[in-house]
Amino acid sequence: MPILKGYLKLTLNFVFVFCVLPTHLWARGEFVRPFAESLNRALGFDTARMLRTSESTLFAHPSLLRQWGIINNSAAATYNGVINTIELEKAATIRDGEKNRLRTLEELKENSGHAYPSMVSTIFHELGHAEYDTLIEEGTTPQDKTLHSVMENEIRPWLKDNYPHLKRSFFPNKVSIALSELYGYYRTDIIERYFEDMDDIFLYNGYNRYNKSCFKRHKKLEAMALNMELVDFQKLLVPDSDKARIPFRDRVVVNQIWIQGGEVDLLKPKDSPFKKQWYHAIWDHFAHFYNPPQNTAEFVAHLQNRHPAMNQLKECRTAMWNSVRNTVAASSSVAVSSPSMTGLEQ
Repeated sequence: MPILKGYLKLTLNFVFVFCVLPTHLWARGEFVRPFAESLNRALGFDTARMLRTSESTLFAHPSLLRQWGIINNSAAATYNGVINTIELEKAATIRDGEKNRLRTLEELKENSGHAYPSMVSTIFHELGHAEYDTLIEEGTTPQDKTLHSVMENEIRPWLKDNYPHLKRSFFPNKVSIALSELYGYYRTDIIERYFEDMDDIFLYNGYNRYNKSCFKRHKKLEAMALNMELVDFQKLLVPDSDKARIPFRDRVVVNQIWIQGGEVDLLKPKDSPFKKQWYHAIWDHFAHFYNPPQNTAEFVAHLQNRHPAMNQLKECRTAMWNSVRNTVAASSSVAVSSPSMTGLEQ
């Protein structure tokens, strides 16, 4: 029997180490830094908080059980709070010298095409779980303590009252998981709103950022070229829309969260709806640490200074401005040089 027990223990250790634990563990800050810097370039977020989170977080490729499709087989990434590890699909990482690291946004775009914003939001979501676990729940700063108080003293009771099935699960504690997922999915929506805005801004300005081309004709811009100096005409315009006038603080929302494959519809309770002030509490915490553009106008200003498409857009605007001005000048010249038919008749 002792020999049998020894073999059983050895087998269980093998299963845990080689099947349950993630493969290829990497530590920490430098693994995330290039991604963080590219997020700053693209969206204007201060990423110091992200780097602080990454210093106490491990990153890995999926465990063998995930690779075999036995657990979490549909998740693009997962956070394991027990070992404080984020598992990422191999497509999210790249070999850099002798080490692996997260791909930058530019590398994700090159590797994943138009779907790359989804990968960005997934990474930001999972980093949110790590941030919630290691900083917010620990009350690391006054801002963390404030948000944690809202989550525990206001949102937790609301979840228990409106979703009784969550509190019936003690291990794992699904209410606690729901709070972390709420924070994670809120971060997902943040990324989605900014990329949505980026598309709107460039389309409004006559530029398709996916195929890197300017519109051949743009009547509104052509009309504006007559009344603007070239240096002003080369700048990005703020979209004239109702959505563009709403600050991101009021646009980022979460309607559903997913917990271990099950959906929790936050819109379901009609008599006791999820409060807008709770969304604002999460945004205010995010805004304090990440200092993002607060509205579309601020985002336009960031893109004007940092987006790589601006050089091409300026060239297109210059060509359009010259074309419109030359066309008007030519028309005026023809009108002046044409003989008066009235004079000939007399």
